[in-house]
Amino acid sequence: MPGILPMKVIKVGNSSQSRIAQACDRCRSKKIRCDGIRPCCSQCANVGFECKTSDKLSRRAFPRGYTESLEERVRALEAEVRELKDLLDEKDEKLDMLSKMHSNRGRPAESPRSTPTAEIKKDSGTPAKEDAFRVQASPLLLGVENSDSYFMGASSGRSFIETFKRKIQENGKSCTDFNPEAFLHIQGCYPLSTKVSPQSMRIPPRLFSDRCVNVYFQEWAPLFPVLHKPAFLRIYEEFVADPEKIKNNHKLTQLYLVFTIAGLSSEQPDFQQLAACETQWHKSLEAILMDNTMHTLQCLILALMYCTVRADYKRLQYYKGIAVGLSHRLGLHQSQKRFSFGALTIETRKKVFWTLYTLDCFSAAILGLPKLLKDEDVHAEFPSDIDDEYVTEKGFQPSLPGEPTRISSALALFRGSRILGKVLEKIYPAATSYELSLQQMSSLEGELTKWFENLPQHLKLNFKQDKPSTDVTGSRSPLLALAYYYTRILIYRPAIASSLGPKAAPALMSVAESSKSMVQIVQLLEERSMSFSFCLNKADMLIVCGMALLYQTLGLKHDSKVLKDNERLVNAVIKIVTKVNAPGSYDFKRIAGMLVTVEELLPQSLPTPPRQSPEACMPTPPAQQGSPSPSTVDRGAQPILGRHHSASLSETDLVMQRDKLLAMTMHQQQHQPLQQQHRNEPYRARSQTSFDNLRQDAQQVRPHHRHSLSQAQVAQVAQAALMGRTSTGTQSKPNLDYLSLSSPQSPVSPVQMRSQPHHPHHQQQQQQQQQQQQQQQQQQQQQ
Repeated sequence: MPGILPMKVIKVGNSSQSRIAQACDRCRSKKIRCDGIRPCCSQCANVGFECKTSDKLSRRAFPRGYTESLEERVRALEAEVRELKDLLDEKDEKLDMLSKMHSNRGRPAESPRSTPTAEIKKDSGTPAKEDAFRVQASPLLLGVENSDSYFMGASSGRSFIETFKRKIQENGKSCTDFNPEAFLHIQGCYPLSTKVSPQSMRIPPRLFSDRCVNVYFQEWAPLFPVLHKPAFLRIYEEFVADPEKIKNNHKLTQLYLVFTIAGLSSEQPDFQQLAACETQWHKSLEAILMDNTMHTLQCLILALMYCTVRADYKRLQYYKGIAVGLSHRLGLHQSQKRFSFGALTIETRKKVFWTLYTLDCFSAAILGLPKLLKDEDVHAEFPSDIDDEYVTEKGFQPSLPGEPTRISSALALFRGSRILGKVLEKIYPAATSYELSLQQMSSLEGELTKWFENLPQHLKLNFKQDKPSTDVTGSRSPLLALAYYYTRILIYRPAIASSLGPKAAPALMSVAESSKSMVQIVQLLEERSMSFSFCLNKADMLIVCGMALLYQTLGLKHDSKVLKDNERLVNAVIKIVTKVNAPGSYDFKRIAGMLVTVEELLPQSLPTPPRQSPEACMPTPPAQQGSPSPSTVDRGAQPILGRHHSASLSETDLVMQRDKLLAMTMHQQQHQPLQQQHRNEPYRARSQTSFDNLRQDAQQVRPHHRHSLSQAQVAQVAQAALMGRTSTGTQSKPNLDYLSLSSPQSPVSPVQMRSQPHHPHHQQQQQQQQQQQQQQQQQQQQQ
């Protein structure tokens, strides 16, 4: 009957199923489902029976677990309130710092929701002389003390590290162990492997190559579209069919560079295989450097990507100089409309040029050197927003309407790189001394923020409650946000420790907030198992961000919310850079320990080998001897005698075993005659000495072995300690509490006993040894 509502309906848990609160009398007695329609349910209406509900339930009709769900909801809301309260406390503290700065200048405090960037923009009305400051380029040359020394400008972070060291000294802390050259791969990058096995020099396994090609086109190609995917896949099919037939050096260089770039992005890289691939593309690339072709330029750009990730800055600058010169020679910087090429060739030339421009900007920022591609010389158009599969020489094929393209992320990065190029030219010019102003910085920051806010929705990383949103499906939106915060740091970092004094406080907050966001983005990528497929060295970037956070903690109170938040992020940085054994990780941890509380890293379990890095495969260079190698440092912090999934005992288990054996022996001695106990006094002393040496034996094993003691070794130590005591029994039959093993010097564990075959000759030897032990016991009893 339409329009008639059923009785009270309740939902079961979080599911979409529902049921009525109480059935009618007939349905209840027949135990059938009642739909609760009033005045008569369907079951009663079908048989013409009067529908009654005589016994009304007095209890509330809530589903099972309703109270628990409410309690869980309350706990979640309380946790959210605590996070919001901490966030507000942090914002209030920052606003207090800004208000003090304004009070010193005779201005009232701003509204409580203003940001550091807004503070700088509001200062734009002040005279330029008040907000301007001069920047003096650092005269430092790195490397050896001769003409071969090299220069790293301010954008590299080297000057900021020196500024941070001076700030620590001004706060009265010792910096004798602060070596700025321990960071940023100033001493060069380590080889992937100290030795390459002959097997790895062969053709890489099919599983390895397939995985690398898949990772490259899923993670790297959307941001750096230097290769035409269909054309490369045809080359890879030829390589898989018969690798020996491919003799073209361009094809070999592209193949092995794709393998190495994607191989470094895996969770546990095979460094021997990657070292072999690196050797292959080095040899092939050197053979084609003089070829003035697009294929050679594509190979050079792939080499730039690899050198940037590996922090191989010597090869990076070398290959970039050749690539930019070849790009100019091929006319890629010119407008492509003037050339009569096919659509595929035109789009490929655009993609190759703008990928090179992006790498030129980021590598110039990393090295602190001028860009090689000048903006006034660039007239090339951006590529079309169409993926490779829909572009041919004849034109563009129709694609799915409304679907975002893969190249859209590259187009967004290309536009962001143009802003980065402006930042490098205006904030970090090649002049020895120049003048900057806060208005100039705020103008560049406004242009950068406009680019970031206008990103398409599928490329925008949203932050909720000061944390990056976890509803991301790929690494492109986090990496574009990373590029935004990286550029924002470069804009405001020169103002730190400048002549502006307190007026530089908003700039320091902007740098610290951007550093915090970058650390959170890297944490997000690791939590979601997404690749760090970007043209930066992750370890160097994180260490500079960590130093910016530590710089902000100087002068803060111990109960400061900002200090606690920065302390948590600095510990996250230490954990990440220590896991990959990055150069300077130990030095950074030591510096952080002077300013904040550093958490001790938990040792990794023995069955799972730790993730290695290229740095872990070779010793520390001589110039970094002040920084102990991670293996040396971690060896003292990690307990070597840890638990293992196989039969093994830790040092604590050894002590427990000792106490247990002592208790069992003391219980046995209580039942021996007094005369017998006096007779066994020398053996007791000897046994006690053996038990006391158990811990010393374990400590002697610790420095030389990483694996825990097996049960066979424990039995050997225990057997040596119990030999004197087990030989003093009053009965001729063997003591069942302490069964003698085959040999006191080399006991056999239960696993070994099960694995060994039973030989008659071996059994006869055991019987003879048991008879000899029984005879020795009888002789001692007679004495």
